[in-house]
Amino acid sequence: MGLGGSPDDFVVEGIGRQGAGDRLDHDLEIYRRVWRGDPVCGGVNPAVPAGTREIPVLFGGAVTATFRRVALSGDGYIGASMWATMVETMFTRAKSAWRDAGRPGSPRLVALAYYAITDP
Repeated sequence: MGLGGSPDDFVVEGIGRQGAGDRLDHDLEIYRRVWRGDPVCGGVNPAVPAGTREIPVLFGGAVTATFRRVALSGDGYIGASMWATMVETMFTRAKSAWRDAGRPGSPRLVALAYYAITDP
């Protein structure tokens, strides 16, 4: 999950980007409740059968709030498709935030690589 870097990424029409991080944090709590099978909106939760595991959440981004989310409510970090040295810096930040938050173990770290194959 991430908020995106473009002004129109993940914006509900009429709401704008202001407060998008707070909305993401709030929505993540709702997702977690749904995945746990907790009643949502005063009713039962037929969307998630009992015993279903939570969906692992990886956060992407490069701002401080991203690493806070990784450490406090995520399972790991997903780096953008960029040079390995740049992703390494983001992985270091994710691991530091995880450790600083007192989380056991280490975050799951995932890197992306885009490629294309064609017949010349």
